[in-house]
Amino acid sequence: MKNSNTKNVDCRHAIGYDASDLGNKCSHLYEMIYVLSGSGTLKIEGSSLPFEKETIYLLKPLTYYEICSDDSSESERYHLSFSSSDLGDDFIDLLKSLFSENNPCSIICDFSVNEISRIFGSLDFAYKLTEEARYQYVLAMLIQILVLLSSSASKKSHISSSELASEIADFISENIENNKFLTLDEIAKTFFVSKFYLCRIFKSYSGISVHAYINRKRIMLAKQYIDSGMSAKSASKSVGYQDYSAFYRAYVKIVGKSPKSEKGE
Repeated sequence: MKNSNTKNVDCRHAIGYDASDLGNKCSHLYEMIYVLSGSGTLKIEGSSLPFEKETIYLLKPLTYYEICSDDSSESERYHLSFSSSDLGDDFIDLLKSLFSENNPCSIICDFSVNEISRIFGSLDFAYKLTEEARYQYVLAMLIQILVLLSSSASKKSHISSSELASEIADFISENIENNKFLTLDEIAKTFFVSKFYLCRIFKSYSGISVHAYINRKRIMLAKQYIDSGMSAKSASKSVGYQDYSAFYRAYVKIVGKSPKSEKGE
């Protein structure tokens, strides 16, 4: 077992409306959310997922998420936060096995509900203990939970990185004509992801940066305008370029010839 002085393991029992659940969250710890009752939506890195009763949502560190409760008066769930540094090597491997591919979230629903509920219920006892005793107790319960989940026969994966990258590419293609100044901030906000995560997965699965992809789309749109009779300078402004020389260099690099040559000029 790792040094307990880190004291990263903690738990929270949320019943009904809880203001601390509002807003975006991004923790440096692993987050485990066990839903006992209630309905709502869990937004995780680019997609919205329904909150389901008797389901565990396990999130990796630095994963952006938000809980939107539809019926807060009847909702009940446990939140367990922890660091892999608090686990022994064997349990770190076990933890990693609960995730598929590079997904930031694992959704686990096939387990012994009675056994899992009993363990989570026992976490309420931890609030009566001293800080050190509480840490040791919650850590012991966490390990029991991980062992039980590792034998789960069904783990539903969160949207894969490749699917998200594809959705982002489609979004850019569909919106580039109406929004010539499409930015990383807008895309990140639309898909509920950080700009860093967005850039990383898009480059990983497309081989090109988001900025380069947007620029390529703008140039090809300009080419379409020029082909239809618009002047090169007008086309450059129409796709968001304020500096014609920058547009010219980008056009030649992507299309392979100057924009004026399209009209035989």
